[in-house]
Amino acid sequence: LYAAMTGGLLLACASTGSTKKSSERLASDYAPLKVGARWNYEVEYPGQKGEMMVELISFKNGHFIDNRKVSLQHTRNGLRDRDRYLIRHPIKAGNSWKSVVGPSAVEHLSIAEVGVPCDSRAGRFADCLVVVGRLRRDKTMQLHIKWVWAKDVGLVKLETESEITGKGRERPT
Repeated sequence: LYAAMTGGLLLACASTGSTKKSSERLASDYAPLKVGARWNYEVEYPGQKGEMMVELISFKNGHFIDNRKVSLQHTRNGLRDRDRYLIRHPIKAGNSWKSVVGPSAVEHLSIAEVGVPCDSRAGRFADCLVVVGRLRRDKTMQLHIKWVWAKDVGLVKLETESEITGKGRERPT
């Protein structure tokens, strides 16, 4: 699997079993977690390009740990890392939540689209979940983040843009 990623953040994903209504979508549908799952990402950061392999290497105390020491956990409320929910139930467009990710940093997240087709370097996927977020870095900069999750695959695309007062929005180059 090849996925494109721009910006400075990457998350690993993969599956836990659950009982659910047939029409109800869960975070585990879009972020299947399982030890041994592996994703290869093409990454672009300011001034550098390359590839990154993410592999879930262990499961401890309800948390999946990847090779970069990122911890992911499915709960009854959704998918979370150590700091926040990345996907929050219910999985429906318009659902929004906030997460405190630092002493003075509040991230605002929402589900923008569900069940839509999406494209990434890995190909085209028929059923995707798009989560968008924004985080004010300081008085002059706000980050905009877009996670694209493909059903039964995981994170296939992540994009970040910065919005700088007086300069507008731009992607890192």
